[in-house]
Amino acid sequence: MTGPGHAGDGELLRYSDGELTPAEARQVRAHLDSCWQCRAELGEIEGAIRRCVRYRKDDLPERMPVPPAPWMDIRVRMAELDQVLAGRPWHARIWEEASAAFVRQRAWAGAVAVALVAALLVNQLRNAPAVQAAELLDRAIRAQETRIAGVEVKPRRIEIRTGSRRSVRTVGAGAKAASDGSLAAVEPLFARARYDWNDPLSASSYAHWRDALPEKRDEVTAVRDAAAPGREWYRVRTTTNANFLHSATLQLTAEDLRPVEAAFEFVSQDRVEISDLGPADSLTGIRPAESPPAVSPAVVSPIETARVAEIERPATPGEELAVWVALHRMGADLGEPIAVSREGGRVVVRGFGLNAAVGQRIASELAGNDRAVFETANAGADPAVADLRRGMAVQSASAARQGAQWQSEIEAKLGGRAEYDEFVDRLLSSEDRLMLRVHAVRRLAERFGPAEVAGLSPTDRGVLESMLREHGRAAEAEAAAIEERSRPVLQALGAHAAAIPALSAANWQESAGEMLTEARRAESLVAAMLGGVTAGSVDGPVEELPTRLLSATAALRLRASEFLRATIP
Repeated sequence: MTGPGHAGDGELLRYSDGELTPAEARQVRAHLDSCWQCRAELGEIEGAIRRCVRYRKDDLPERMPVPPAPWMDIRVRMAELDQVLAGRPWHARIWEEASAAFVRQRAWAGAVAVALVAALLVNQLRNAPAVQAAELLDRAIRAQETRIAGVEVKPRRIEIRTGSRRSVRTVGAGAKAASDGSLAAVEPLFARARYDWNDPLSASSYAHWRDALPEKRDEVTAVRDAAAPGREWYRVRTTTNANFLHSATLQLTAEDLRPVEAAFEFVSQDRVEISDLGPADSLTGIRPAESPPAVSPAVVSPIETARVAEIERPATPGEELAVWVALHRMGADLGEPIAVSREGGRVVVRGFGLNAAVGQRIASELAGNDRAVFETANAGADPAVADLRRGMAVQSASAARQGAQWQSEIEAKLGGRAEYDEFVDRLLSSEDRLMLRVHAVRRLAERFGPAEVAGLSPTDRGVLESMLREHGRAAEAEAAAIEERSRPVLQALGAHAAAIPALSAANWQESAGEMLTEARRAESLVAAMLGGVTAGSVDGPVEELPTRLLSATAALRLRASEFLRATIP
């Protein structure tokens, strides 16, 4: 699906032509069942196709000019040549054929030799990073085996960061299964990517995931600490379009090839970062890279061929903020399927299935920033998501029939079908604009937690607050429009307002999360009232929908106001 909640014209055209995969076609059909706008656009496309076929069949033949001359029959000319050759001596014909074959053979031999050399060079250049990555990971696995040989293996502590949240987990031999509630949303991401969650910060887990990929691109770099020239790391980065985990990065110490850092970018635009904190019984939290144990040099000697780049310092939150400002300036932070992350010394912007024109605009906007890189990736159709949506459609089929009763009642209260259509169009348009702003705020909250904001300069903090203020005011205006537009209709249906408790979030990041939660609840209830219900939106009696929606719109407006107060002192 392309765009904020609707199928694009290209996707609908491919659907009508039968060019989508079965999973994609099922996804589009499920969307068409609940979206009158896309159904109308599909009808226009199919009508245009019918008119084109009718024109080519009925009108075009009559308008085509008469050919100036009949087509030449090549068979007559071939017969004449055969008669000429038949009259020549047999030994002359054999000599000419042999000579021509020899000349052709020499020409083709040279061309084939050049092609083979070119293919070998291209293959070598293409596979060089993959060979380096495989060799580096293999040596890291053997180094780990050497370290634990004859030594009691102790559990290790790792720190897991997702947006502004941080959790510490124990992994390794004897470690208990993690029960931290904050990791409940992280483990399913690794499960869908088939990446070992039991020990995610290990060379063996990384290599097992990488080896199973049918298509991948590797990048191996040498990283040097500018503050301590004697400290170096190797960084392996693997990207793929064939897995739910789009990009994974593993950082190894140059001394003993021990994993110390990892970063994971998923197709869902979730980002997870993991750091090694040392043995579980250590109170200092010093990473192994600062006090490496003695390891056999034959196993852990650095790979000189892996030194293909050197990075002086990692990208800063301020440099990432400059990229977000550029994206905001062109409106790409509103609804476009992009992800921004700091990877080493670069701020990487990835577009998942972006429109070509939008991708060119983003690349042009970032061209003057030597710390920013723009990449495109094919998001593809995820089978798990398609199955989930298909299951939701089945579960909500009966509820949709119940919710459809509200359509006729709303139409009657408004005075007719035309008034109903106008009401729905305005309500859904406000809802779409609201969700774009709320999701933009959520992404900024995930990328700029309290620690990142504290590290920004006063000027950068002012720029960030300006963007948040713009998004927050727009979200508050749309929330107010939704409430004011729907309140008279809902009250006419018997809805009564309930008291909405105020919330006191610790910071604007938490307030952004509360606003997103309330926006999603209001969105599902609006869909239920209009007949296109989803699973979870009709968890109570259908007759209570007007009251619940009235309360949800009031709560949404309150959460948007609370976000503005939390953002602006």
